[in-house]
Amino acid sequence: SHAGMIYYSHTSNFMRLYTSATQALEIDSSQNATFAGNVTVSDRVVGSGDLVLVTTDSNEKIHMDSDGYIKFETAGTEKMRIDSSGFVGINTAGATSYTPLTVETASGSAFAAGGVNGVGLLLRNKSSTVGTSSGIKWAANSSYHDLGGIHMVLTGNSNTNETADLTFFTSNSGDSGNTEKMRIDSAGKVGIDTNAPGYQLDLRRNDTGTTTSLGIRQLGSGDASMAFQTTTDPYGFCIGVDGSDSDAFKIATGTTDVGTNTKMTITTAGNATFAGDVDMGRIKGNVAKSN
Repeated sequence: SHAGMIYYSHTSNFMRLYTSATQALEIDSSQNATFAGNVTVSDRVVGSGDLVLVTTDSNEKIHMDSDGYIKFETAGTEKMRIDSSGFVGINTAGATSYTPLTVETASGSAFAAGGVNGVGLLLRNKSSTVGTSSGIKWAANSSYHDLGGIHMVLTGNSNTNETADLTFFTSNSGDSGNTEKMRIDSAGKVGIDTNAPGYQLDLRRNDTGTTTSLGIRQLGSGDASMAFQTTTDPYGFCIGVDGSDSDAFKIATGTTDVGTNTKMTITTAGNATFAGDVDMGRIKGNVAKSN
């Protein structure tokens, strides 16, 4: 009996190391080493070129390349790469330059409720506590001062019928100013400066300012307008500024053009014209009647 043995085969050109009569290591003629058990490294593994960790079927690999990147393969295909700049590419098929994080999904994938089709990044909140969230945060400089964030906040948890709001944060004074500025609730209502929107679009202010809260701006030669409709065209109204009529303010029937079927016009000089009758209990000031 022996505690250990080193055996060399001259004919096959391999070497084996035995412990307690059991083979622990074999080095073949190509200098490939096969260990019978685990390999523990106290410091580092150094190669003269690339270093590859691979499964026996060669389908799963971690490839550390001497050119300065690390790539990860599963099922025989590269799935992730970290380049020499520290940028990460996921499913980028071996591309060599990325934004800090690039995720590509399979072509033709479409989002489907309850699945991950068309999803490039999944953030999961494993808590069932209402008010907890998962999201993305932006920070500045080495102190990680808050700049903003997007968070999905759990607002309801009834069995498997969870509800959540999507919230948007921005900061105007570092960490202390990083507050919620906009929210899309679980019913699809959008709130700006409110976390409880009561309308499809709810804009709120609590200040002494006199500036407008909502602006519709036309930078070209067209109109700046909006429509109100309860059923289908031509029912409804549109209001706005007619860019082809000296920027006059108009109200028209229909929902497409304030310059068509105009019912009221106010010029920039303050003169008002109505297409139909005007019923008033009392008229005061200068009134001109065209017919």
